[in-house]
Amino acid sequence: MSSFACDKCGEICSDTGGGYITGCEHYPPDNKTQEDKMDKMTDSQWEFVSGEIDKIMRQIDRFSDATDGLKIAPESPIVEPIYFVKDIAVGALSRLAGDVGDNIGWFVFECDFGRNAKKAGCDGDMRLINNYDMLRWLIDLDCSCSAEQKTDNAE
Repeated sequence: MSSFACDKCGEICSDTGGGYITGCEHYPPDNKTQEDKMDKMTDSQWEFVSGEIDKIMRQIDRFSDATDGLKIAPESPIVEPIYFVKDIAVGALSRLAGDVGDNIGWFVFECDFGRNAKKAGCDGDMRLINNYDMLRWLIDLDCSCSAEQKTDNAE
């Protein structure tokens, strides 16, 4: 992901795992909309995506248990590769799910796979996102906001 300010007009062009969601006249946003991608994600795709998110969570938990037991600091270069792979996998799953708002990344990184659940939604319909069903609801929500914009940070 590489968000930037346009060098001609100064507008912020925001990138997510699914492409640019904001832009300007010089660098227009990707034309993906929630409607476009909702037609593309099937139940079997979601079953695969949510299953892979669960596998990532279990592996991160096992890795954390091992590094904690060995007294390896979280900022140690030894742990860096596993988190790099986690970032890549989450980005790939977001693209596969058509998650233009980067809700999967938000769920994994900000909500710790739903264990640190937060409320999110749009237009006054805020719900606690604490499991995969609620994550899919958030992804499918007909709203042009990113997960960060959808969140009220209430727990």
